[in-house]
Amino acid sequence: MLCIATQSLGVVDEAMSSPPGGAAKIIRTVGKDNARALLRYSAGEQNRFLFEGWELAQMALAAGLILVLILGLKSRLLAGLAVGMLMLVLFAHFRVTAELAWLGKTIEFIPWSAESLERDLFWRQHAVYSAIEAAKLLLGAAVGVLLFTMRRRRTPVRKEIDAVNHAHHGHVNR
Repeated sequence: MLCIATQSLGVVDEAMSSPPGGAAKIIRTVGKDNARALLRYSAGEQNRFLFEGWELAQMALAAGLILVLILGLKSRLLAGLAVGMLMLVLFAHFRVTAELAWLGKTIEFIPWSAESLERDLFWRQHAVYSAIEAAKLLLGAAVGVLLFTMRRRRTPVRKEIDAVNHAHHGHVNR
């Protein structure tokens, strides 16, 4: 999602630097600053849609992971880490992303050279969102490492079994 978000905003600058003929005519008509603001708004709307969808997918994935860890592996520790990841996604979705979306829509049409309290708030919220993403990544890595090491510890030791093939066992029903 980080790549998609930065790439979509980068495309705006690329389109503005060398627009094709039809776009160049529209840009001249509405003005370069207005065209850039509108294109950034469009890219921002797409990013907001994608982030919301990705967060909903993370919620479903986390719920599935929790079920597998509780029912399949019966590991409360791993399930607890997955619950922590789910809680972070829920907090990000309902608190941080919602505010980021509102602030993003607010700042889209403010010139970049102008000072803006809303833009400052947006970047603070963005830092919180990034910290939450880093925490989820660390929790996910911990789950992966613990799963890998638990699997190694739980590998059953193979024992040689002597075949029973004695003559005096002939009375066994077959």
